[in-house]
Amino acid sequence: MSGPSTVLRISLLLAACAVILVSSDIGKEITCCTKVNKSKQNSNMIVKYEIQKESSHCVNAIIFTLHDGTSRCSDPKAKWVTLKMKELDRKKRSAVPSNRR
Repeated sequence: MSGPSTVLRISLLLAACAVILVSSDIGKEITCCTKVNKSKQNSNMIVKYEIQKESSHCVNAIIFTLHDGTSRCSDPKAKWVTLKMKELDRKKRSAVPSNRR
């Protein structure tokens, strides 16, 4: 029973496994906040932010990236968080050159 049909079956099985592996999240880095820190971070260390919406096991969060590349999950309802986001948005807008004459 080790004829061409067995080889074909094994090949199809390996191909199916490869499709499942490629389409899954295995080996991918997943950044997801499952809880948020409600206390104020050192806002001078924050260089950018990302908004995370709730999905599956992730919670609503603002992911702040610090100058050393680390990330912090913060509560989007915290006053200091919204103020820091506005500050970063202002800095980003002022850094983009205007085409007005």
